[in-house]
Amino acid sequence: MERVYHVFFVEENEDAIKRMKDAIARDGWWELDTNSYLVRTAMTSQKLAETVGIKGEDRIVSGVVFRLNHIYSGYYDKGLWEWLATE
Repeated sequence: MERVYHVFFVEENEDAIKRMKDAIARDGWWELDTNSYLVRTAMTSQKLAETVGIKGEDRIVSGVVFRLNHIYSGYYDKGLWEWLATE
């Protein structure tokens, strides 16, 4: 079962972003800002944090992974709301 996560990198790290983009299909992530992504995956939050380099032996960046619920509110690009609706 896929879930939506917010992946936040404390500082810009091209290697961590590349790891994420290599591990997640292009339609599985949405860039909110340079260091802030929404990710749709079947991984657990811990596995996702390890995959992108936030946690584990291969940690390369500080950051946090939040699992989101299905309650969203705000004003943003229409594409984001469409992306969220496809889960």
